[in-house]
Amino acid sequence: MPSKGLKVDRSGQLRPVLLLLAIAVVLPTVCLLWFMSQAVKNERIAVRQKLIGIYQEKLSEAAEKSDKDLKEELERLDEQIGNKEVFRALDDLRDVFHYDGVIIYDETGRRVYPRLVADVDRAVELTEIFKDVWQLEFVEQDYARAAELYGQKAQSINIYVKFAALIGKSRCLAKLGKVSEAISACREVAYSSEEKYCDTSTLMLIANARLLLIELSLRSIKSNESLALDGFLKLREIIEQEDEAGSFLPCDQRIFLARKILEVYEKSSFLKEHVKDINVQSLQKEIAFEELSVRMAGRFPAAFALADWPDETLRSIGEDGETICGLRHDVSGKTLLLLCREKVIRSL
Repeated sequence: MPSKGLKVDRSGQLRPVLLLLAIAVVLPTVCLLWFMSQAVKNERIAVRQKLIGIYQEKLSEAAEKSDKDLKEELERLDEQIGNKEVFRALDDLRDVFHYDGVIIYDETGRRVYPRLVADVDRAVELTEIFKDVWQLEFVEQDYARAAELYGQKAQSINIYVKFAALIGKSRCLAKLGKVSEAISACREVAYSSEEKYCDTSTLMLIANARLLLIELSLRSIKSNESLALDGFLKLREIIEQEDEAGSFLPCDQRIFLARKILEVYEKSSFLKEHVKDINVQSLQKEIAFEELSVRMAGRFPAAFALADWPDETLRSIGEDGETICGLRHDVSGKTLLLLCREKVIRSL
């Protein structure tokens, strides 16, 4: 007989049973959870692949539509500006097709727009002719003798020399306080009939004379109201048009004169009262168009810079984080580098 004080521990016999029972319960649960996670993962992958397929299809459709729209736009552009002279095409490119700038090369690859003062200026011709009078005006500040000498040089049969001398004479007379005489000399250039057929350098002098005439007229506005008004309108006109010989002002001079127009207009209550049709926003748009064209012309000075750039191809050419693209397009013997910022890029 066993002793009454002996105890039998049966818990050790139950541990294997409990362990097997736990495994029997936990393992299927773990497996079930794993299979569920894999199913969810596979479902996500399937959904992602489906979305990728949809997006790729949409992207392909969008690319095809963009190519088609671009082709149609360039065809329309060809019809509208293909046979136009360079200057006459600028308004269409800016206001109809909404480009932010352009560089135009002729059939030889020479840049014909934007032209700069440095490309056409003949001021070097004046150095020998005017060095003595410039000494009097700018160094010795003897305006009376300078005005007299300018008057002598204004007798030249060379229109370019004559106009430069008259402007110099007007400048000196104004510094002497002889505004009426200064206006008289300046008018001879500002209202010259040479404007219709002259070369670009002479046209530049006429434009400068008109700006000077406005400034002189506004000094004594009571006696020169009509002259100030007419001079202002004629300055706008010469900026926006080419003459009958096909000459037009260089881009950088047009930018300068357009800014001066806005400056004079903002400061003159007389002009604000009498000139109602000036569109400041439009003028600012023209300035921005030409400024971008001038800036990019420095990077693409001639058509050879586009040698590896296929026709009807859009490329990013922005600097310092700018969103600017160039679109090369050949039309009627000319090569165009159309410049567009983000707004136009989105529409393309």
